[in-house]
Amino acid sequence: MKFYSLKYKIKSGEYAFTPAITPKQVARKLAQGKSVLHKLVIPEGYTVNEIISQIRDIDILIDDIDPVPEGYLMPNTYFYSYGDRRQSLVERMKQDMSAALDKHMPNLEPNSPLKSRLDVLKLASIIEKEALFSAEKPRIAAVYINRLNKKMKLQADPTTIYAITEGKYKLPRLLTHKDLKIASPYNTYHVYGLPKSPISCPNEESIKAAIYPAITKEIYFVANGNGGHLFAETFRQHRHNIKLYKRKLARK
Repeated sequence: MKFYSLKYKIKSGEYAFTPAITPKQVARKLAQGKSVLHKLVIPEGYTVNEIISQIRDIDILIDDIDPVPEGYLMPNTYFYSYGDRRQSLVERMKQDMSAALDKHMPNLEPNSPLKSRLDVLKLASIIEKEALFSAEKPRIAAVYINRLNKKMKLQADPTTIYAITEGKYKLPRLLTHKDLKIASPYNTYHVYGLPKSPISCPNEESIKAAIYPAITKEIYFVANGNGGHLFAETFRQHRHNIKLYKRKLARK
């Protein structure tokens, strides 16, 4: 390094070099520490178990990961280098989730049935699993907020799925009526109120939806067959929407 008049020591890491690079350019790059950055994309709605498994499969990272409660890792795109600690990557995800909650929690309405950060995270995790389109999230949130205010069961299918899988695998089949009767603190067909814990890791849009729900009187929704939902204020309207959905399925 003295030969090339570089004042910094060589830094360990993973580097990319072109075939035509000169020895001096190699030395300079090693001294600057510009190692290769790898990208990790965490999709919204993944469970902690799915995220941890994804990180553990990256063989250029080191060390293991401390246990993380369900829901507390922020889905996003993260960058890492050869030899980084897995726990450091997880800490960044936890910090991002905490920052999102810190940002929006002060705007939670005093009369909201959600009373804590954990409550918000629980509802946001359900919204994340229900909504394919971000634009629907505040409306889905409103349905659940209205149900909580009316002391109705949430009856959210994703919570029943979590009661079966505990977030450890994908349910390889459709839910049955028998599934809806599972006596689990996660199953909102069985318990009133929110589930025992979050059921997925929601993104910031789902957190915002839980804190800023749409203003509606709707208490029902059903799939519309196009990835979205049909909403209703009454059970009569809801039954009509179910018939529309079944007709659409029959035409496929």
